[in-house]
Amino acid sequence: MSNMLLPKVSRLPVQKERVSKLDIEKYSRMAKKFVEDRDFSNEANEAMRLYNTTMKINRLEMLKSNIGMKMIDGYSDIEKLTDKGF
Repeated sequence: MSNMLLPKVSRLPVQKERVSKLDIEKYSRMAKKFVEDRDFSNEANEAMRLYNTTMKINRLEMLKSNIGMKMIDGYSDIEKLTDKGF
């Protein structure tokens, strides 16, 4: 648990590594069960932290991909205009 003491930014690679090993569907079912049972044990809290981190990282990766696609689309539009000579 020494990673808990590091600043959030420096922990990101460690979190990404843990997330890559995570079975999303399994944790989704576990998260649902923890919430339904109101399980606040240390194990449940750690599992929920990992699940929440996974969802956040996946959302950020998706946003990053969407931004990349928009940039490519924008460049393509600029290139078309440039080729036509405005």
